[in-house]
Amino acid sequence: AIVLPPLAYCYAPENKHFPGTISISAETLLRLIEEICSEVSRNGFKKLIILNGHGGNRRILRLLMRDVLDKGLNIALYSVTEPWSPIRDEIEKVRETDPIEHACEIETSFMLFLNPEGVRLSYLEGRARTGISLENEGIETNVDWISYALEGYIGDPRKASEWKGKLLIEKWIEKIARIYKIVKEDRIVLEFLAQYRKASQAP
Repeated sequence: AIVLPPLAYCYAPENKHFPGTISISAETLLRLIEEICSEVSRNGFKKLIILNGHGGNRRILRLLMRDVLDKGLNIALYSVTEPWSPIRDEIEKVRETDPIEHACEIETSFMLFLNPEGVRLSYLEGRARTGISLENEGIETNVDWISYALEGYIGDPRKASEWKGKLLIEKWIEKIARIYKIVKEDRIVLEFLAQYRKASQAP
């Protein structure tokens, strides 16, 4: 197994109105990951695990899973699309605030552990002001995040701590190691991929 370096840029048009945001297009991100998948397959690997770290990539990754299938790439893809899903239970045990999402108590705790010099707690002014989102009504719009995260962050990062970050990151590593073991032992995806490729070929 090999670990590829992370992609430094992602799809984040919803944050372009905040200075410093660098977002790449959905088409660019999709094409980039597809080409990585193609190259991984060309080098003889049969499986690839994608670990997502940005909520805005979720829809693109779900499209990618089908698009790679449709384009006939001979590789089994496994995606941890929801960044926090492996440690959701652990987060619930330690969090003191709600909601948790973007530069919140939990994400700030991650950074206090991983890169404390990059966190300036003195700049915090309190709990984030939030606006209106129709997602709770089952309706999506093209300004969901913009109209909700008025200041670019969510929740109350003042409750963040290094020990929470350390605990959760260590738990996340454990869970990712378990996911790797599950993927390594899995045979079902490759079997169904082979069946699909054979059955979907033009007569």
